[in-house]
Amino acid sequence: MKRRQFLSATAAGAAGWLAAQPRLSQEAHPAAEPAPADASRVADAPTAPGAPPEITWSRKVPVRYQADVAVIGGGIAGVCAAAAAARSGAQVILVERFAVTGGMLTAGGVSNFCDETQVRQPLGEVFSEIVADLDAWQALGHGKSSVFHYETMAVILQELLLRRGVKLLLHTRFVDARVAQGGRITECIVCGASGPEALRAAQFIDCSGESVLARAAGFQTQEDWYAGRWRLPMSLMYFVRHVQNDEVEPSRPEGWFQPIANKAGLPMTSVWPDGPGGNAIKIKIPMFDATDTESLTAAEIQGRRRMMQVLDYHQRVENKPWRLDHCSPIIGIREGARIVGPRLDQRRHDGPSRRNRRRAGGQPGLRPARPGSRGRPPSGRRAWGGSGGVTGSSD
Repeated sequence: MKRRQFLSATAAGAAGWLAAQPRLSQEAHPAAEPAPADASRVADAPTAPGAPPEITWSRKVPVRYQADVAVIGGGIAGVCAAAAAARSGAQVILVERFAVTGGMLTAGGVSNFCDETQVRQPLGEVFSEIVADLDAWQALGHGKSSVFHYETMAVILQELLLRRGVKLLLHTRFVDARVAQGGRITECIVCGASGPEALRAAQFIDCSGESVLARAAGFQTQEDWYAGRWRLPMSLMYFVRHVQNDEVEPSRPEGWFQPIANKAGLPMTSVWPDGPGGNAIKIKIPMFDATDTESLTAAEIQGRRRMMQVLDYHQRVENKPWRLDHCSPIIGIREGARIVGPRLDQRRHDGPSRRNRRRAGGQPGLRPARPGSRGRPPSGRRAWGGSGGVTGSSD
């Protein structure tokens, strides 16, 4: 597919979907207006009784970036979307808030595909190239065929995008969307080391995992994962190194956190190999909201507390000769919010089939996802991954 065909096809699809979506009022997300003469302006805005105070803020920003396609979020879905669009001839810019692309697979330290990479059906053009590069770097299959070296993965994804001509904006956060009459997004505001700037594009793809672009533009999203009741839990990754028993250092000083007495008291925990003499441990941290600032902060705090409790249990109760090596800098978020709308199966173009997308650890695509219904958590829970039970344990 050539560039003109790609843009025409995505524009037609996006226009039809946008027309059918409920949007916030123009007062909440007005059409773009000329910026004020001064560089910035802050003013009080009237609020309803009992509501927190509000301000109105505006500022002129330069339109520094222009592209055919702008992808917001550089996780595995964003990488696949950007790489596929660039292969079709589009000029693509990818906005990523971290220092590397890959999202939870790299910055989140997951380092493990959800299933085997050798499956009967083709994995998809982009993902197959990623797997081939991992094989070439001997970075796949460290004790388990689905485990990879996540630091190498970050380099592989970076180079894949650069080979295809994708412009990367790292350490750059999405801030807001500029919406024209008719609901079309014309620009978005991003902020990196250079400060707030505008990115103009013909098409925008929201691969943030939290639907940040769609929510800012006023489109309907769903935060609960199943039937409006449950949300997938977050998870924290940490890594240990095997040492001699006499080199094991106690990780929990007396008086720090409540010790876990037995296996039944563990949170849902997965253990897998992490190269020679090491393991990766994933702890589920349920009941938090990735779309709320304070809740996400609380999840990070709870995750590191649980890490120290679980490490202490493995050392003290199970006598594991493990020493803490490092913890991922961010908690893993599967999906904070989902755009309400039809799903487009991309299996013929830029990603694996729906079944194998789940195996690959991401769901690449150029259109919003509809609410999923792949089973439900145990009775009585509002999120998967509550306390009790250990899965996938290995040395």
